[in-house]
Amino acid sequence: MTTEIFKRTYLSLNPLIYRVAIHLLNDEEAAKDTTQDVYVKLWASKDKLDKIDDPKSFVIKVTHNLCIDRIRRNNLRIEERPSDMEELPNIGIEDNPVMNRDTLRHVVDCINRMPKKQKEIMLLFVTEALDYKEIAKRTGLTELNVRVTVSRSRNQIKKELEELI
Repeated sequence: MTTEIFKRTYLSLNPLIYRVAIHLLNDEEAAKDTTQDVYVKLWASKDKLDKIDDPKSFVIKVTHNLCIDRIRRNNLRIEERPSDMEELPNIGIEDNPVMNRDTLRHVVDCINRMPKKQKEIMLLFVTEALDYKEIAKRTGLTELNVRVTVSRSRNQIKKELEELI
């Protein structure tokens, strides 16, 4: 692949690469870095790019994979670091057993009012402490659907708890 064809075909996809990266990483700097990494990877394999039927789909897949790699690297670093939370004093709901019981009761009530599938996912997430991948296997949903459901459920619970206060 010539430099001119590379520029025409792949450099025009820069906004798409950035949008995918920012969506997956939720971090502008990391998205910019990933966008550059995509181009480095593409340029390194420019001789093979002629065989790609759909450059747009290919670039999205490369971007997705590099974002996942970046997320995994960051998660490993977080897990390797000692938790700062251990050094903080134990404050909050735990200090007040009555408040803790009431709050827990409201959370359980909120989960019980959720639609069947949403309730099932939250119970697996909260009571069995399963990760998204395992919940997806058990429920037959995609991992993304499980993440979205957990996020929406958390927001719903948070909103209801804020209304109580």
